[in-house]
Amino acid sequence: MKQLYSIALALAALTALANPAAALGLKPESLELLQYFQSKGGEVHVDSLLCDEYAPAMGLAHGNEIHICSAPHHGDFQEMEDTIRHELWHVIQFCNGSPITTDPINAITTAAAKGWTGQGYNDPNVWHSEAEAYYVAKAKNETFIRQSLNHYCFQ
Repeated sequence: MKQLYSIALALAALTALANPAAALGLKPESLELLQYFQSKGGEVHVDSLLCDEYAPAMGLAHGNEIHICSAPHHGDFQEMEDTIRHELWHVIQFCNGSPITTDPINAITTAAAKGWTGQGYNDPNVWHSEAEAYYVAKAKNETFIRQSLNHYCFQ
């Protein structure tokens, strides 16, 4: 019940945006993935203070928390769903202790083929994890993320 309440609060926060349809625009699969993550002890924050601190970040992950920053998405629900998958992949990387892939050059070139530019990431030490998360968010679906959460975080 607590998880449903948390999701309802997140939806209420999205509804309060300049675009009140934001909460209705997310696919059920994305909302179910967030609910599942919360049911396993993960925390989901929408428009937290970290979003202000790291603006214009679309999202952030820290340990078992993800922060979704709605304003930079400008009502683009597909992009927000992509951000949810991206940030949850960072949680998976955290559970693993590193990126899942072992070859940073391959991760970066594969992500670049999907459109990743590395823009905004000045530290080459984060390119591997960011490129991997970008690729997974673009190429994989919520089912894959859930299975990976189970494998790396919730065994």
